[in-house]
Amino acid sequence: MKAISKIFGLMLTIAVAFSSCSSDDDGPSPVRQEKDTTYVYTAVIKGLAPSNGGKIEYNLPDITLAQILGETNAKNFLSGEFQNTGGYLEVSGLKNMTTSPSLQNFTLQVNSNTPVNFGTCKVNGSGNNEFSSDTQQSGNKYITFINPIFNSVVSNSRKASLKIFFTPSEDIQESDKILLKIAIRGIYKYNTYPTTAK
Repeated sequence: MKAISKIFGLMLTIAVAFSSCSSDDDGPSPVRQEKDTTYVYTAVIKGLAPSNGGKIEYNLPDITLAQILGETNAKNFLSGEFQNTGGYLEVSGLKNMTTSPSLQNFTLQVNSNTPVNFGTCKVNGSGNNEFSSDTQQSGNKYITFINPIFNSVVSNSRKASLKIFFTPSEDIQESDKILLKIAIRGIYKYNTYPTTAK
């Protein structure tokens, strides 16, 4: 009987020891974070004026969750909520060119979604199918376009692909520094893991 008691006691001691080691190895508990932030995506617009009236089209760099939150926070991402206020689309730099070129049929596409034609972008654009360069555009049409970008970034793919289409009235070189800016505001929830001193 004493032998059985000793064996039982030894087994209990080993079980407690393993349990203690296991809890030490689990590490610190995650801390949930919530961040309301506006990320401004920036890409260069360029293209030569086609002699036959054709349009320029090319892929822009992707927008990724890691760009918005950083690599570590993006890995520990939980969920996101799009915010209608604070977002905008802007084409900047046209006013600095001496020829004041226009970008006709300025169109953007998110992933494989239907492309959105915003009309002609020009300095002091004011017509029915025009919008002004160097001005933050935040009307319903622009926010409706930005929403799928956010949705794609917070999806499993963690990124959104963009394509641009337009016809420039004059040649636009990279050195002209014409930029597309898209401000995306959202609330992002993710975990952080505090480090413990050893």
